[in-house]
Amino acid sequence: MSAHGVRTRPHEYAVVWRAGDGPPSSGRLDVGDDELVLQGSGEPDGLRIPLDELSSVEIGRGTAERINGDKSLVLERHSCERVLVAALGGVGLLGELANLLARLRAERAARACVALVVPIKRGTAEAARRLVEEGPPFELERLGLERHHVFVSEREVVFFFEGDSASAAVNALSRSPRVLNAAVRWRGILAGRPRLAKERFGWTRTS
Repeated sequence: MSAHGVRTRPHEYAVVWRAGDGPPSSGRLDVGDDELVLQGSGEPDGLRIPLDELSSVEIGRGTAERINGDKSLVLERHSCERVLVAALGGVGLLGELANLLARLRAERAARACVALVVPIKRGTAEAARRLVEEGPPFELERLGLERHHVFVSEREVVFFFEGDSASAAVNALSRSPRVLNAAVRWRGILAGRPRLAKERFGWTRTS
């Protein structure tokens, strides 16, 4: 069967898949902007996998990573559950699917940027720089971020967060006792309420 024959829409694939140690299930894989949906006899309501839950996507090499003897795409979730997906169109279609998921994940990572803008009083930039140089009142490694930067101008400080969990990280920090205690030291230089800046343009180099 040709690749064209097993794909009815651009992001819909006929597949055989297996979640964890469960039995293989024949069905369909729908690839959306935010999630994957696997349909099959074993999941009447569909197995939904948000792209944010994927920790890795790669073509399996080992014998245990095959389905009915065919190579599969190994979807590793943050929960450590693995989902194997074999495309009925063969290895060529499997490679196309792997490239599609890599591109979608890269686009989501590029969009996962949050900037918190903190206005400060005129003449307090040096005090703001000293506070920033003391380091953040939270552990960066535990937030799941790719990047964190702080920019200081004469009238504002911008805290930049980037990563798949950037929005969740900012929400968690807004309720953190350690962050709230550290914020007390900023009261004397604040010129207004902090605000979130919305991203309106982004560009990422593609290979």
